[in-house]
Amino acid sequence: MRRFATWDVDARYGKQEEFKVRQTPEMIADDIAHDLTYPTFLTGGPRFALGVWELPDGKDIRQVPDDDPSRGYYMQAAGSNRALTIEARVPDPDGGYIHYVLAREPVADPDRWVPLSWDNGSPELYTIHLHPEEIFTGQQAVPVFRDYIINARLPDPQLLRVIDI
Repeated sequence: MRRFATWDVDARYGKQEEFKVRQTPEMIADDIAHDLTYPTFLTGGPRFALGVWELPDGKDIRQVPDDDPSRGYYMQAAGSNRALTIEARVPDPDGGYIHYVLAREPVADPDRWVPLSWDNGSPELYTIHLHPEEIFTGQQAVPVFRDYIINARLPDPQLLRVIDI
């Protein structure tokens, strides 16, 4: 059975990872759905990000060293439940990884960018620029995360933009 670890990031306390010993992909997807849509969880500050990664077959989180490459493949969201970005990092068939920003629908104007900001604990808000179609609400993000967790699938290729991180 596929198993997952999840995390959230808080501007004051940093990244906090969680591993549930008793879990199913559906349970993890339900937990992420709750966190994406609960009004006071993903607020854009102090809690501004969450994510999920799949553990190697047959291992629990205590058996995966910090430098294990599988820790680098994940789906994450940052921002707030009202406006967030989703990124996925997956293995590259040639080695390394590919990092994507996901979109809700195909980008209509590749020259149109909008800012998305959140409090990551720095003196000033952290701001990125995205295409409008790359900004989700928490509710819109739920099926994307659910499909990733339960079916190990990303959205269609026209909804993925490669970024260099």
